Amino acid sequence: MNNIVTKVYKPEIEKCPICGSKLAYRYTVSNKIIQFSSGNKSRIKNLGYSCVNQDCPASDVIFTSQTASKFCIKGYTYSAKVIALITILKNEGYSREKICAELALLGVEISDRNIDNIYEREKALLSADYKKNIETEYEFMANHYGQIRLSIDSLTINGKRVVSIRESFHNHQIGLHLFDEEDTESVKKILHEYVDDKRITCITTVRKMTDFFKILDKVVNRDMEYHHFIKY
Repeated sequence: MNNIVTKVYKPEIEKCPICGSKLAYRYTVSNKIIQFSSGNKSRIKNLGYSCVNQDCPASDVIFTSQTASKFCIKGYTYSAKVIALITILKNEGYSREKICAELALLGVEISDRNIDNIYEREKALLSADYKKNIETEYEFMANHYGQIRLSIDSLTINGKRVVSIRESFHNHQIGLHLFDEEDTESVKKILHEYVDDKRITCITTVRKMTDFFKILDKVVNRDMEYHHFIKY
């Protein structure tokens, strides 16, 4: 049996993005064991911090690690890559029994029921009205915090690319999109819908040397504060 390593993550920022005050530790937001597509299991601890300035408009916000949030998606004990693989295989017509068998080969333990639950939830996210979500979440951030901060993740598996967009104040999912891996034009088109808003001040995303970051940065095409997910 593999040893379970504990990894502890803090927010990628050290100061409040609204008033510039120090962020202080409040509590552990999540602390759970995650199964990765490598077959490894890790305990991911996501520490919550908040602004020490009680007069700050964001004093009620618990800032967390966007890296940890992408590793351990709320409601799941499987990594984003495992979840994406389940969705892709179901879309390709695999039965849940066959998906269980495929994941078992990777060392991932999962039940038939979980396969169905994950797929139904991901299918709902993929078909959600992301344009309405953009309008709602962007207006909330702009009105309450005077800025928009996003977390944009991309992963590729089985010839597909999954792009996930969340807002960075409360980690609400704004959109989830599935593309053929080589279809960069469709990726650019979708990204424009998220990043063209000039009220966006910060994006947390994949590392600079990746192909996806180069695509994203070209679409953004202006000065932007970037933070990058920490490599697992």
